[in-house]
Amino acid sequence: MRKIFSKIDLHVISSMIPPFIYSICLLLMIMLLDKIFDLSDLIFKKKIPAGLVLNILFLSLPYMLALVIPMSILVATLYVFGNMNQERELMALSTSGISLIRIIRAPLLFSILLFFFLIYFNGFFVPSMNHTLKKKIFYMYRYKPSLALKEKVFNKLGNISIYVDKKDEKRNILKNLKIFQKEKDYTQIINAEEGYIKSGKEGGYLLVLKNGIIQEKKKGEVSVRKIEFKEHRIYIPKKKEKNVEDIGKSDRELTLGELFEKIKRNKEKYLEGKKKNRFIFLQLQRFWVEVHKKFAIPFAAIAFVLIGVPLARIFGKAGWGSAFGLSIVVFTIHYIFLVGGEELADRGIISSFIAMWTGDILTFTLGLYLLYKFR
Repeated sequence: MRKIFSKIDLHVISSMIPPFIYSICLLLMIMLLDKIFDLSDLIFKKKIPAGLVLNILFLSLPYMLALVIPMSILVATLYVFGNMNQERELMALSTSGISLIRIIRAPLLFSILLFFFLIYFNGFFVPSMNHTLKKKIFYMYRYKPSLALKEKVFNKLGNISIYVDKKDEKRNILKNLKIFQKEKDYTQIINAEEGYIKSGKEGGYLLVLKNGIIQEKKKGEVSVRKIEFKEHRIYIPKKKEKNVEDIGKSDRELTLGELFEKIKRNKEKYLEGKKKNRFIFLQLQRFWVEVHKKFAIPFAAIAFVLIGVPLARIFGKAGWGSAFGLSIVVFTIHYIFLVGGEELADRGIISSFIAMWTGDILTFTLGLYLLYKFR
C-alpha cells in the first residue's frame, strides 16, 4: 500500500510542476505587457538609457511574482485535477478506496513549502527590491526631470507650480509654460513660449525659459511689474533628500523586522498620549496591514490548492482554457477582498486582520467543506 501511495504522490506532483512553471511564465508575461509598452516608450521616445529601463523592469519582477506564484499554483491544481477528472482517474482512485483528501497530500505539502518560501520572499526580499526600484525611478527623474511634469495640469516642483501645455520628449522641450512662484516678499507669474528643465549641479533643477513675460507683485505694493525676457533661468532647490541613498521607505518597502520596529515605536507614542491620536492610529493600521499581507498572500497558495481540487472535480475539464477560466474567477474574488479590505483598513474602518485574511479564510473554509463533501 505504501508503494502505491508513493506512486500516486509522485504522479500528482510531477504532473503539477510543469504547468506551475508554465503558469508563472505566462502570467508574468501578461502582467509585463502593459509595463513593456511604457518602458519601451521611455527608451525610444523619451531617450532614457536602455540599461536603466531594463534595470527598472527587472526590479519590478519580485512584487509581481508575489502575486503570480499563488495564482500559478491554483492554475496548476485546476489543470492537473481537471485532466484527472476528465480521464476518470479520480473516479478510479475513489473506487479503489483512495479518498480525494489523500490524493491531494503531495500538492498540499508543496503549497505549504511555497507558503514558507513566500513568507521570506514577501517579508524580506520584495521590500528590499521595491526600495531599490524606487531609487532607480528617482534616479531616472534626476536624469530627465521633464518626466515628472504632466501636460495640461499644474505640477508642483520644489517651491513653484509649473503648467505645461505640451511636451516634446525627443528634443526635451516644454511648450507654452505658466509658472506660479510665491515667496515671502513677492509673487511671480511667468508665461513663456517654451523652455526646458535639467538637473542642477547642486542636486536641484534648472528651469530655462525662453521668450516670455514675468509679472511680479511685491508684498505691500499694489502695482504689478512686468518684465519681458528672451531667456530666464529659475533654480529649483533640491528636497531634503541629499541623494538617492537618503530616500525614505514607504510601508511597502519595509521588511517584516522594520515593520515590527515601526509598530513598536508608534504603539508607544499612541499609548503615551492622553488623547488618542488618529494619525498615529492610522499609521499603525497601515503597518499592520503590510504585516498581515506578507503572511496572507503566501497562505493563499494553501487555500488555492484546497479550493482548486474540488472545483476541478465539479467544473474542471481537460485543457488550459478551463484551468485559466476558473482560476481567474477565484483569484478575482480573492483579489477584491484583498484590495477592498486594505482600503477599509487604511481608513480605520475595519481591523487589519479582517481586511487581509477574509479572502483566505473564506477560500480555505469553502475548500475544506467541498473536500469533505467529495471525500
